[in-house]
Amino acid sequence: MKEHAVKYIKGLTPSISNKNIQLILEDVEYKKFKKGEVLSKKGEIPKHFYIIKSGVARSFHIDKNGKEVINSLFISPDICGSIVSLLQQIPANATCDCITNCEVLIFDYTKFKSKLYNNFELNKINIAVLERVSIRFAERINNLTLLNATDRYLKLKKEIPNIEDLVKQYHIASFLNITPVQLSRIRKKLNSK
Repeated sequence: MKEHAVKYIKGLTPSISNKNIQLILEDVEYKKFKKGEVLSKKGEIPKHFYIIKSGVARSFHIDKNGKEVINSLFISPDICGSIVSLLQQIPANATCDCITNCEVLIFDYTKFKSKLYNNFELNKINIAVLERVSIRFAERINNLTLLNATDRYLKLKKEIPNIEDLVKQYHIASFLNITPVQLSRIRKKLNSK
């Protein structure tokens, strides 16, 4: 299963040496999670980050009205977890769980971080990961502020064409920041064209 991590790492920094890949993978754990299992909990300081090998995970919080709001959806080969909380070593403001059965690679952040010191090549991986996370957050903010609901849905379908086969409609609606009824109307309107 570690070949999935190798592929992901080489995708971030193609020139990385096999020696440094092995150094990163020394502490990686592979695990299967069932639908509904939690990867990290709101209010806890996370210790791990994950690479999704298969399945779909999400980051979500409960709003003041008791409604689940999905901040992020993660599919293979995404990095998943409460990254900002992990970096700052503060309690997470969202829960990360599996919305389908998932296979993940688990990275202990403290061990990973300790390997970065005095290793330029590993620091390049860290920078690439942080860049991806930053871009993801910026795109999420832009999508919510600049796109209407239909455009957000179409963009999601472009990024994950089979999203409706993977997760329930209410998860998609929550991620798009609309109600399931609004999503049904959008889908109906698009299908009638």
